[in-house]
Amino acid sequence: MKVLVVHTMHSSTINQMLSVEGQEENYWGFLGFWNRMSPKLESFDIEIRYLLSEAFLPLLDRQKALEKLQNVRRAEKYCLMEQDFDALWDDASNADDNACLLTSFGMGDYCPDIIVAHDDLKRLRSLFPDAALLGIEVGAYSRPPYPGTFFFDPYSFDCEKIVPGFVEAKNDLTSGLPDLLDKIRSLATPAFDAIPAGAREYLDQIGARYKNTLLLAVQYASPRYSPYTRHPSLLELVQDALDHCPTDTAIVICPRAHNFRAFPISYADWADLQARHDNVLVFPEDLMWPYYTQMLVPHVDGVIAVTSTVGLQAALWGKHWFTSPECFYVDITPSYEHIKSSLKTGVSKDTVDYVNWMTQYFWIPNLMLSNPELLAAILSVAHISRAESPASYLRLLREELEGVPGFFNQVLSCYARIDDRHNRGQVIEIISL
Repeated sequence: MKVLVVHTMHSSTINQMLSVEGQEENYWGFLGFWNRMSPKLESFDIEIRYLLSEAFLPLLDRQKALEKLQNVRRAEKYCLMEQDFDALWDDASNADDNACLLTSFGMGDYCPDIIVAHDDLKRLRSLFPDAALLGIEVGAYSRPPYPGTFFFDPYSFDCEKIVPGFVEAKNDLTSGLPDLLDKIRSLATPAFDAIPAGAREYLDQIGARYKNTLLLAVQYASPRYSPYTRHPSLLELVQDALDHCPTDTAIVICPRAHNFRAFPISYADWADLQARHDNVLVFPEDLMWPYYTQMLVPHVDGVIAVTSTVGLQAALWGKHWFTSPECFYVDITPSYEHIKSSLKTGVSKDTVDYVNWMTQYFWIPNLMLSNPELLAAILSVAHISRAESPASYLRLLREELEGVPGFFNQVLSCYARIDDRHNRGQVIEIISL
């Protein structure tokens, strides 16, 4: 099986990367993962090649790449010219344009069976119509103290088509399914109870004033977020959520602490919003620490998040998760338009079922994916995905993984390995590992 790993990075990103000392690994994407796994996959007749950005190729001669990307350096590599970046995201094409683009890669007659990319490079589907195109992304659990997880999406890069596929096949997928979420909670509770005293006191103060507390995870413009809300700004999204929120429920806005730190609401707009809604707050900056939002989830009543993994994590802890009305996740969890009714009726069982299944069969722990036999099996199932509907693919995936000896126990053992790096305030960019 021939697998082409595509790494897209524009020179502007490269320049920003080089301005921060010691951060180059954080921008390798998943190359570190494939560097480790490519030699192990050879015995399964799986060959890894790479299509790398023009601006990234010189970085392979930097010291860290010499030390940690040896197998990538030795592998067959092709070049994605910077002038062709926009073309890969464009779905429109003709035969002549495709021929020119393929020639620019320098691939000759090479044709992959599987293409793995971190971005939705629609053009690759017309360039390689016989290949399965897989999106690779971190799963719902990706930051300490959770174990890191990955997933491969053969349909939509962001689970947009996986969700309705799950809904269609839910009876088959969840039949006899053990409750892994309860076991994970019991393992993780001590780590999540150990939040700083200041953060606990802040939540207690809110709890004394309001009946319910909801966190709103701030997300920033990206192809994995922006298409799934009609609001172009955070201010408009927050206002819409407040319009559907009972006044006895506090919404605590949680900006990121480890990157994209700027709060994208002006002082004047924020003052006006608070003057009209005394139940909207922002988590104090002096109390923030890396990945603090996920650590607060067990201590509140729920989360408002469009596509943020913090919303998915809410279901793990038996908390409410409200997405946006425009998001594909409304097939399995309520939108913020239903905050009032949902707070009265309890957490959605559909949400819990989805997260329980995905935790076991889709968001695979990195430690398990480091087993070449398991990774080869997942790639083999993904290879035939082009001929299957998302619902059928999920059935096949569960069947394949359940054939792995001791699979369930392996999954659980990964969650038993609580990562203590969160106690040291470290920022862990897991995709480079």
